[in-house]
Amino acid sequence: MIKIQNCPSMLLRGYSTYSPTAIKKLFDGHKISPFLDFGIEEFGASEIATNAMRRISVSGVQEKFPAVIDHGKVRIAEENERSTYVYDRTGHPCRTDFERFGTQIGIASHRVNKILDKYMLIPEETRILVDGSFLTDKMKQTYLRIVDERIR
Repeated sequence: MIKIQNCPSMLLRGYSTYSPTAIKKLFDGHKISPFLDFGIEEFGASEIATNAMRRISVSGVQEKFPAVIDHGKVRIAEENERSTYVYDRTGHPCRTDFERFGTQIGIASHRVNKILDKYMLIPEETRILVDGSFLTDKMKQTYLRIVDERIR
C-alpha cells in the first residue's frame, strides 16, 4: 500500500490521510479513507465504468464517475443511486487520459502519440520561471518534479 505523507487534497505535510481542512471542505466533515477498494485502472476499463460515466455530464478530458460515501470510503454510485460526489481518476490529466480521449474521438494511436510526444518535456520557459522564482531550492526541485509527473 502507498504510504501517504501529505494530505492528498491540500498537499500539506505530515498527514497520512486528508487534513482536517480538506475533510471539512471536501466531505462535509466526514472522515474518508484516501484509498479505494478497487484498482482504478481495471475499473476504468470495465463496462461498469463506461455505464457510470454516461450517467453524469462533467466537462474535461479526464474520466469522471458518480460517487458516494459509504462507511467512510468513496465508492462508485450504482445505476439507480443518487451520487453526491464526482470521482476524478487522477486529480490531474496525464498522458493516459489524453491517449484514451484521442482513442474515444477516433484519432489513430500513432497520431495521438506523435502529438503528445511534443509536450512530454518540461519547457525551458518553465525551468527559467521556476529558477528565477522566490521558492527555496528544495521547493524548486519539488515543483519541477510535480510538473514532470503531470505531463507524463
